[in-house]
Amino acid sequence: MAKICRPIVEYRDIISSSGITIDNYSQPKKTMKRFIRIFKEIDDARIQAMTEYPLHEILLVAFLAVLAHASRWNEIERFGIAKEKWLRKFFALKNGILSHDTFRRVFSLIDPEQLQKVTLMFLLENIDAIKKSLNIKSSERQLCVDGKEERGTGRK
Repeated sequence: MAKICRPIVEYRDIISSSGITIDNYSQPKKTMKRFIRIFKEIDDARIQAMTEYPLHEILLVAFLAVLAHASRWNEIERFGIAKEKWLRKFFALKNGILSHDTFRRVFSLIDPEQLQKVTLMFLLENIDAIKKSLNIKSSERQLCVDGKEERGTGRK
């Protein structure tokens, strides 16, 4: 199986390494609406007459699944199935959850640079809302995401 979107995996690892737990979080409805609004800007290269799933729904399920430690397409599908009732609070999912093959095909059509740009824009625009929903107090701590930690060349 192919690995999934690298920038999202890096965000997940940063959140995990910082010791953040999401046991007692508030319902992030406003944050999800912002996510959907921002991610609607990504170009959809699919044939519109033949699409059953809106692109923003696919991206949101995948984004949340990766944050929940999914690292393969079939794990994203299983996450979506397990959390389908919760996900329906934010959007319709009128055709249910996609198969892992559909996730893979859709992501192969998305421009990775555009996806990374929009993901960063979402995170920067919503960092305060994310901190609030996760009950994180503001701090001036700097997180470096230049890849040195991942490749083992950074300080431990």
